Amino acid sequence: GASTAAFYFFFPKSKIYTLDINYQRNNIFSKRIKNNIVDQSSEKSLNKFKKKMKNKKFDLLIDDGSHIDEHIILTFKNLISEIKKGGCYIIEDVSKELTPNAIKFLKDKSNLKKYNIKKIMTYKSEEGADLIRRDGTSQNYIIFIQK
Repeated sequence: GASTAAFYFFFPKSKIYTLDINYQRNNIFSKRIKNNIVDQSSEKSLNKFKKKMKNKKFDLLIDDGSHIDEHIILTFKNLISEIKKGGCYIIEDVSKELTPNAIKFLKDKSNLKKYNIKKIMTYKSEEGADLIRRDGTSQNYIIFIQK
């Protein structure tokens, strides 16, 4: 919802493809925004989206989905190939407490080579204090992955 609106206004010439398991809270409508029902816990659902896109490559993909280790890794493995060379794949709200396997997977140098990753940068999320109270994490991070 809010992120889609921000991208819509910040990138006025872009086409925006959103992926979500449901759109109950979505109230942003435009010919430039294409909503897609995708379950990031399902490889079948992720592959269905890829097939629908017919090998379209993206400049930017942001995973702000379930924030579950297995889902983050599955989505990455299935969608990183859809990012253009020089493009970015961003994963929001990872933490040592709740997503340790995703962090370990992304730090594994063999995966950098396997998925043609040029650079990974990790930043502290500024919303950490509020999330600590809600989910018990000591710090949340946002990861930028450049192809």
